[in-house]
Amino acid sequence: MMGYTREELIGSHIHTMTHHSHADGSIYPSENCRVYNAISGRKGVHVSNEVFWRKDGTSFAVAYSAFPILRDGVAVGGVVNFVDISDRIRTEETMRTNQERLNLAQSVGRIGTFDHDFSTNQSVWSDELLNIYKLPREHANMSISRWLEYVHPEDRWRVKEQVRHSMTTGKLAAEWRIVRPSIGGKPGEVRWIQAKAKVFTDYWGKPLRVVGINMDITSRKQVEAALVEAKQVAEQASRTKSEFLANMSHEIRTPMNAVIGMLYLLQQTPLNDKQKDYINKIDTAAHSLLVIINDILDFSKIEAGKLDLESTEFRLSDVLVRLADMVNAAARQKNIELAIVSAPDVPNCLIGDPARLGQILLNLSNNAVKFTEQGSVVVSVTAGEVEGDMVALRFVVRDTGIGMTPEQTQKLFQAFTQADSSTTRKYGGTGLGLAISKQLVEMMGGTIGVTSQFGRGSEFAFTVRFGICIEAERVPVLPIRDIAAMRALVVDDFEVARASLCAMLRGFGLKVTEVDGGRAALQEMVRAGDAGEAPYDLVMLDWKMPEMNGVDVAQHIRANAGIGGTPLIIMVTAYGRDEVMSATRSLRIDGVLIKPVSPFIVLETLYSALGIKGGPQIVPGAKRLGAKRRHKTLAGRHILLVEDNAINQEVARSILEGEGAKVDLAVNGAEAVSFIGTSGADIDAVLMDLQMPVMDGYEAARRIRRLPAYADLPIIAMTANAMAQDRQQCLRMGMNDHVSKPIDVAQLLDRLNQWMKPRAGVKSAIERVDVEGAVDGTAPPGESGAADGIPANLPGIDVDAALGRLQGDVKLLRRLLRGFADTNAGTAKRIRQALDDDNLAEAQRLAHTLKGTAGNLGAMDLFRAAEVFDGTLKRRQQDRFAEHFAILRDRLSEVLRSLEQLEVDPTPLAKTDPLPGASVERVDRQKLLEDCLRLIDSLQSHDMDSFAILEDLKRRLVGVGLEGEVQAVETTLTVLDFKTAGASAQVLADKLRTL
Repeated sequence: MMGYTREELIGSHIHTMTHHSHADGSIYPSENCRVYNAISGRKGVHVSNEVFWRKDGTSFAVAYSAFPILRDGVAVGGVVNFVDISDRIRTEETMRTNQERLNLAQSVGRIGTFDHDFSTNQSVWSDELLNIYKLPREHANMSISRWLEYVHPEDRWRVKEQVRHSMTTGKLAAEWRIVRPSIGGKPGEVRWIQAKAKVFTDYWGKPLRVVGINMDITSRKQVEAALVEAKQVAEQASRTKSEFLANMSHEIRTPMNAVIGMLYLLQQTPLNDKQKDYINKIDTAAHSLLVIINDILDFSKIEAGKLDLESTEFRLSDVLVRLADMVNAAARQKNIELAIVSAPDVPNCLIGDPARLGQILLNLSNNAVKFTEQGSVVVSVTAGEVEGDMVALRFVVRDTGIGMTPEQTQKLFQAFTQADSSTTRKYGGTGLGLAISKQLVEMMGGTIGVTSQFGRGSEFAFTVRFGICIEAERVPVLPIRDIAAMRALVVDDFEVARASLCAMLRGFGLKVTEVDGGRAALQEMVRAGDAGEAPYDLVMLDWKMPEMNGVDVAQHIRANAGIGGTPLIIMVTAYGRDEVMSATRSLRIDGVLIKPVSPFIVLETLYSALGIKGGPQIVPGAKRLGAKRRHKTLAGRHILLVEDNAINQEVARSILEGEGAKVDLAVNGAEAVSFIGTSGADIDAVLMDLQMPVMDGYEAARRIRRLPAYADLPIIAMTANAMAQDRQQCLRMGMNDHVSKPIDVAQLLDRLNQWMKPRAGVKSAIERVDVEGAVDGTAPPGESGAADGIPANLPGIDVDAALGRLQGDVKLLRRLLRGFADTNAGTAKRIRQALDDDNLAEAQRLAHTLKGTAGNLGAMDLFRAAEVFDGTLKRRQQDRFAEHFAILRDRLSEVLRSLEQLEVDPTPLAKTDPLPGASVERVDRQKLLEDCLRLIDSLQSHDMDSFAILEDLKRRLVGVGLEGEVQAVETTLTVLDFKTAGASAQVLADKLRTL
């Protein structure tokens, strides 16, 4: 250990060799050396830490004992025992360093430690823990009860329970407040503590010790409180902004309602041509202003995070049809070709927000038309990646307009920004449309971009994702036996539209030839005949073409059968059906296709032209815009109008009275409540403004609902407050629905008729008119508003609701209910068989059809059961099929048992009163044909208005010789077989053409 040999040590001075210096190298005088003094006989010593020196000059730490050896009291030697304590010293140094580091960490992190011994009920606290509590060092050992005195009084009971609970769980994690000792008479400071601890127990689970930490989290709590306060301030700012938006909407829409409403009323009065022109231009400008207002509100709602997207089932074809209806007029006015093309593999039945998709497409399409002086605008949609039940769709809007420079494209999609100032001056616009479109696309999980070449046109493309719903009715993908061998000639000068139509026909198995003009079509038919080829079975003609339009080509074909036989001729047009029928009055046209066309519509038109029964069933969708509206829809109704604005009063009152209603007026909510509560008036509905003096509409609706006699009175908000939360608030306050200003007359009337119940003495809510508007004020013989022949209690059927949809026609309802019973007697069995055969498409088709019919006839429990079952089929929730089918079956059985009470009440055609002197000569054949085509459109949409249209046709056709054809339509429609009724109506139309 020392490095010396025995020989070297014998006779040597021990101090000089091993103990000559201190640890720092300084001389250790021998007279001070405790070893030397002990051996010299003075006194034995124990030394815990000194250094000894080795032969090689290195030192090491030792603990030693030195004692003299005495003989006769005289020291003759000594004994020294020593131990190398270098490892212990290093360990102690490491522990000391670690402790210093721990103390530093605790100080920086404001974390104190404690160790409580349950056997002594004493705790050992670290310096930092004492510092956190601001306690002196003598409090380092503390009992639990003493510690609890420093816990905030409001937290003390809870903390005691948490500590007690930790004895069982072995862990403690909690937060509480402490109160530091008071200083100088001032109240002690309150601090927040976060604690974590572990309890150690013996073999039997008895607690022995608890070791843990306390951390001062006061700063964090202060930050959290500041964040909460900031969040509350932000939420208040958001609420303020939302309230401002609502008020702005109200303040702007109120005068707009007056402008547009008065224009509507003015349009109902006799006007000369110049006045009509002025009114139409003002109306266009007013609606353009409304678009700008809506854009500003939409942008503001997006910025405020208040715009929500819907998630509902819709048909893409309906969105594209509406787009065409709204853009076609502007395109035709500029002589621009508009084409809307959907790829064959694009799913038609989707789940998402159709309104917002339509808004994006309309904005891009309107811009394309606005910035294009000649050429075309093409809207196309293709399918991208499919993941599960989601599909990515890519929409492209391409034009041949003015285009943009790279610098201009960089400025797009920014709010309130056009390409440049010259664009704003020449074309107008706020620059909001593209910004809103971009944000809507991003909200729908997609992206949008633009490519453009100055002077050559632009292409806007965006991709969004939609859910795919299961559509039982699909266009067949295999050739159809009846049409697969047909030869078709497609004639269209616009390549995109022509190529799209050709692709659809080829997909159905037809052999297709395409040409780009009328003369080329005639030349092709002559060529085919000269070559001995089979004649063309079908010619699809675009109406508006240069040099020779579709009508001219059709006339030539019909007048010269030798050039190509007698093919079916279908006219394809972006204009209206009525315009085509008027232009081809003297021609036999076998069908009309309104652009944009879809595979569904093309195939249905082919089936119809060929007279094939059982053609493709088209899912009912939205009606085409521009249909003629009926008048006097509110005849015999009593409506209370609650409105404080004098102009809005006049607008709404004139509209309602013009529809035949009796109108009472209240200028605020208090007057409305008083009128209803004291007058005893038999009111059918209340139209309620929301923002009014004295009492607003919300409070008025709440008070009306308290009146027992008016608990079910329809209350419809008619207000300029158009925000989503306004609608929700209306429903929460007991209103039935919401109509925004400016008033959409058709929407207002639809909502009123939807909610108002049938009344005794009101024979018909709609006085039928023909397409020219001539009123027939007579009701069918024997019909009254009372439910004659229908029991007062039909379990499972809401008779009032059904009569409301049929405008109070009791006889018709009775016939429809009997037809429903006959048609659906075996529906449950057919659904069960479809499920057993794993034919979910058939099961869903049956459930979907049953749902729509039940809803129309007021079988609401059955409707809801069918809706739920239909949903489980769409989502393929096989584990729920049996459960929901059983509910559907029971609801259907209940309705069928209930309908057994009804007696069959057929209405023979012969009982219908004919028009005076009806004959082939006196009947306007073209007029009847147009109405018959309108009936076909209505049947395709599964519209209950089909009954009224058929009734009018039936009355006018008595004595003409088509009773059998009319009866065929009526028989199938009575059992709500819209599909077969549509095929029969097509037969009727064909017969009308030959009169």
